[in-house]
Amino acid sequence: MLVSALILAGCGGQPSSKAQTVRAGDLRFEVPAGWQVTTGSRMVSAANGAVDLVQVKTFKLLKPYRHALLAGAVRELDSDLAKIAALQKGTITSKQTIRVGGHDARVYMLTYDDKMQQLTFVLDGSREFELVCRLPAGADETPCKQLLASFAVS
Repeated sequence: MLVSALILAGCGGQPSSKAQTVRAGDLRFEVPAGWQVTTGSRMVSAANGAVDLVQVKTFKLLKPYRHALLAGAVRELDSDLAKIAALQKGTITSKQTIRVGGHDARVYMLTYDDKMQQLTFVLDGSREFELVCRLPAGADETPCKQLLASFAVS
């Protein structure tokens, strides 16, 4: 079973085209230069003000993931995200399956309360990584693109 715990709280400001590399354990990803980085036991966040947020959370899966399980994982995540969007009184504006850092991933774009939030679930053996990028609606999506393009697990 996939863990789909989501924190949809807030952080804000303008994105920067320059990046800083964040390293935490075996994770690496880029966030805009100047954003404040904080780390926890299973979470790394970078924020800029009251809305702008890039965050990576790590969860242990109950059963190891392998590519053959992708269709079932997509069904479960789609169902979970529909419920999250309803709770937020938001809308899922897109969803797709891609590869992130060489791993299967499912990406959702949600809009709610004048915000857009990209949620990406990266599946890696016994772990799931939840990549969150939240910005004001209509903002430059560079921080989200940076996160997906740079995310790596060593």
